[in-house]
Amino acid sequence: MSDLQIERGCCGAMWYNEYLHLPYEYEPVSQYQLANYVEQGFESVKSFTGERYTDENKLPNFIKHMKNLFSLFDQRYELFKVRPLDIAPPYNINVNFYMKKFKVDRNDIWHSIVMVENWQPGQHIEINGKPFVQWNQGDWFKWKNTPDSTFSYANFGVYNMYMIHVTGRNTYTGQLQDLYTMNFPGRHDNTETSHPFFTLSIVPEINPTRDGPPSAVFMDNGYIKQLDKIELTSREKQELIDKKFNIYLFEVMGFYIDGQEHTPAIVENIKHGGTKHTQGFYSEFAPPYDFEKIRSDELDSILAFHKKWDLPSGTITVHTGEYNIEGKIPYYEKDLNIICDDLYLRTLTSIQGLEVDTQKEPTRHFISLNWRFTKHRQLLANFLAGENGHLSWYFKNEFDILNKGLWFNLDEWEETHPKLYEQLKINNQNIQQRAPFMVDKKCTDVLKVEHDHFVPMWPDTPEYSPGVTPSMWNSKFPDLKEVYEQAFVDIVAETRFAQPYGNYSEKVLQPVQYKKPFILLAPPHTLKYLKEHGYKTFDKWWNEDYDECEDHGERLAKIFTVIQDILMKPMIELGDMYREMSEVIEHNYNNYLARCNYPNWTKTEDYD
Repeated sequence: MSDLQIERGCCGAMWYNEYLHLPYEYEPVSQYQLANYVEQGFESVKSFTGERYTDENKLPNFIKHMKNLFSLFDQRYELFKVRPLDIAPPYNINVNFYMKKFKVDRNDIWHSIVMVENWQPGQHIEINGKPFVQWNQGDWFKWKNTPDSTFSYANFGVYNMYMIHVTGRNTYTGQLQDLYTMNFPGRHDNTETSHPFFTLSIVPEINPTRDGPPSAVFMDNGYIKQLDKIELTSREKQELIDKKFNIYLFEVMGFYIDGQEHTPAIVENIKHGGTKHTQGFYSEFAPPYDFEKIRSDELDSILAFHKKWDLPSGTITVHTGEYNIEGKIPYYEKDLNIICDDLYLRTLTSIQGLEVDTQKEPTRHFISLNWRFTKHRQLLANFLAGENGHLSWYFKNEFDILNKGLWFNLDEWEETHPKLYEQLKINNQNIQQRAPFMVDKKCTDVLKVEHDHFVPMWPDTPEYSPGVTPSMWNSKFPDLKEVYEQAFVDIVAETRFAQPYGNYSEKVLQPVQYKKPFILLAPPHTLKYLKEHGYKTFDKWWNEDYDECEDHGERLAKIFTVIQDILMKPMIELGDMYREMSEVIEHNYNNYLARCNYPNWTKTEDYD
């Protein structure tokens, strides 16, 4: 379809007569435009514009049924009442207000006109120089906004003419946080799937031919409420059974223990509208695990959907990012196929324009970038604060807070790991006196942590709203090049730590791209998971048996011991060690590029 072509269709009448009684008003025409019309020969007319109704807060109810009619996002509506002898000569619709409000390029804007009543003699509309008459009620016309596109209308008849003007944008560029279905029986694909990230990264992975089995991608955390709203006919249910249904969880799951008694802080949080979880939208817990009692908000909703429609066992396969989950969440596996198949990892792309100078001598022992509050990141920041490195941490706390809400008894470290305990106590003073610690993202104010179930978990920064993370941009631009080149090792704290299932993300793949070794704070067996994806780790240079340790407190102590040993080494020695690692570092870099470049499709660099 060329820029000046016009789509046409019919939606039928979805209204009664409520449009007749709206308080329409004439829109004034500028003196410049009026002079221009007169110069063109338009003189003996009643008005150079029709009456309009534009109050978005009091639109007729039928407007809501037009939301998905034109596959446009952020639709805005105005209703036209064109009286006899009203004329609007050809004009280019002004979209400046729309562009400013939705931060959208004018070339991504589209217009639609819906004819509210059947055509009457003398009524006329014209789009891009093409005239239209004899329309039926509900007929619509859609065209792209361009510098050359024009719209005009005229009423030389004896009856009023009514139209609805819809303005919207053609692609969705916001943050994707919903359940998105594809090829699902009886449902149209979500219009948000026009988002460049979805079309260019997700679809080629899960349904490249667009005609695969029914599937859905959940790009959020928590119970999937959208599944509760899906209704199936008997035919649609049978189609789902025959073709099977794949659900991809883009984020790691929100686990909890069935029947676990809440701490007083969580009970208080629930009273004030919070969640049952220890970490806001998920819980962490200590072994030994009773796998029969492990639950997930996401799987709860999927199992509820399975039972509501009485689907046979195995109809639904859930693709998760949890390593080795197969056979280890039995409550759901009687009905659902649950596998580790991390769609998030499959959609990662390389940092654009990154060129790393591996010949630079490191001047800092470490870099450790931490954003959202978690308990293991809190412990890590208290351990590293004041040491020779780049640390980001936007919270502060007194020392006794560290042992609250933990999955082990930190006070026991005073006897079992006295050197680690002493470093925590000393550097906690730096946290109290010098926080926040910032690398590239500045905060408005430091947030004080005063209890174990910390609710304001997002840094107070003017750049990012709660729930938004810099990693969305770090993976696109090489803004951290300088600080990474100064550091010897990246101490990476993944999102999860005290859970039984391994998981990793773009956080540990960031040092891979910046060609740095890493120490990984993550659930047990995550290094093993990385190795199964072709990466090499650094057990030649330090002890990595922490990865096999399922006791979270002991695993953390093993990791801190490695970190403490590195902090004690002179920079010259670390520079020599870095050069020894060159083969592993280059291997990991090339392995990442190979994984994120397959399959070979054009990637987007402009999604939000």
